[in-house]
Amino acid sequence: MSFDIQRLATPVGKFATPSQTLSENEVFDLDCDDEGLYYDDEWTPPGGIIEDLTNFYWAAAPSPFIEAAIAGAIGFLAGFVGRRYNVNGMGLNHYNIVVAPTATGKNLVATGTGKLYTALRKQVSLAIPLEQGVGDIYSPQGLRNSVSEHLCCTSILGEIGDLLVRITDNKASSNDRGIMSYMLKLFTASGKGNELGKTVYSDKEKNVKALISPAWSFVGDSTSHSLMRAITAQTVKTGFMSRMTFFEYASPRLPAKNKTSHLVEPDPLLINTLDGIVKNVFEMERLDQWKDVPLDSAAQQEDYDLDKYLTETIESFDLNTEDHFRGIWSRVREKTLRTAALLAVGVNSDEPVISTANYKWASKLHLRCAYMLIDRFKSGDTGEGNGVVKQQLAMKSFLKSYVKASVDRNLTKTMMAASITEFMLAGGFITYRYVSAMLRNRPCIAESSNPTLTLRNLIDDFVKQGYLRKVHLSDDVRGTYHGELWQVDSTVVRRLGN
Repeated sequence: MSFDIQRLATPVGKFATPSQTLSENEVFDLDCDDEGLYYDDEWTPPGGIIEDLTNFYWAAAPSPFIEAAIAGAIGFLAGFVGRRYNVNGMGLNHYNIVVAPTATGKNLVATGTGKLYTALRKQVSLAIPLEQGVGDIYSPQGLRNSVSEHLCCTSILGEIGDLLVRITDNKASSNDRGIMSYMLKLFTASGKGNELGKTVYSDKEKNVKALISPAWSFVGDSTSHSLMRAITAQTVKTGFMSRMTFFEYASPRLPAKNKTSHLVEPDPLLINTLDGIVKNVFEMERLDQWKDVPLDSAAQQEDYDLDKYLTETIESFDLNTEDHFRGIWSRVREKTLRTAALLAVGVNSDEPVISTANYKWASKLHLRCAYMLIDRFKSGDTGEGNGVVKQQLAMKSFLKSYVKASVDRNLTKTMMAASITEFMLAGGFITYRYVSAMLRNRPCIAESSNPTLTLRNLIDDFVKQGYLRKVHLSDDVRGTYHGELWQVDSTVVRRLGN
């Protein structure tokens, strides 16, 4: 059974249609539920209590959109079951980020979560603590203290993009670097038997006990502009940003207003189900019990196929120039298993088993996320500004402009000052002096550690790609210019696109 990537996701951050995602007999009914939530060709119903929670988050939001509703549903359940339920030795905690423009109501998760906790506290025994995770992170010590009080919890972090930019900055303070380091460790510390953060001092009273299998999740929200500044090749290669799951609202239109959202309360049946799960987890905590979530035979085959596909994909990237792409793909299977197990717990918390539907839904989500990140890198939208990508884009834009000038015979004063003659322009010949004049002040080059070397390497790269060809012209043609010359490939406009 080969792994068919088109069945699970399509490039550039878009979901496949349901017919691509599931076999004809497995396609979910795409229909409106009682609250009016419609599952379209990008999202199929996740099933179980995750679907019920998604419906609630949607109905309770003043400006609902499905990406935020699903992110909230996954995060909410992970805050209760993420520690005591494991899959492949991992806890089920999630780092979810809702990405949407300003004024879309991307903070709807906070509103719905507040209502869910209020309703649950009225029903769950006072002996069972129900607390959210910390709402703001100011220090690694503060985050640790919060998690130590509630080893399984979910934080709601508004405008998380600003926090991520701060803690991933190359000039971040030691405190901010500590926050990023602790978030890195928390993600992988949730499995049974893991310990995090034991510290011993000479003064025994100051000793810090280790946290045993902490399962901290968060649901954050951010604009794309803020978040992309934190996504760099380095933050992916360290494994930090690749731990995140992004739920992006990409529509240019604002979500429709829900004028009755303030009247919506959680359905009693939903609260009863959550009450049963909470009590079950509390009993597992009391007895120190853990439950592994297995995959059924069909899901095991899906997992094998995905793993094989990911391995081949990762190995296809260059270690020196595309290591960050390898980092993006390296987390897909791990996150898929976590989400699939969470879906299974939401279907049957007593004896959860990952089904094919659970696995396909989860893999579709995380493949989509991987495609989105790679597309952003390739388009130059990411952070530090992903210098290499922006340099490539700058060179491509420059060459397209030069070819147009060649076709139009538009010899400018800048060209003449850079020793380009009418004959050289007509033939597509270009001087180093002109390349330098046009590109050396671009921030992506000027702000590099060695602008001259950066420009040289960029030219060499475009020679290797076939866009440029080094040439030697006779003295009567080149005039007084004795520097290096290249000829722009006549098909460069077609190869670079519009």
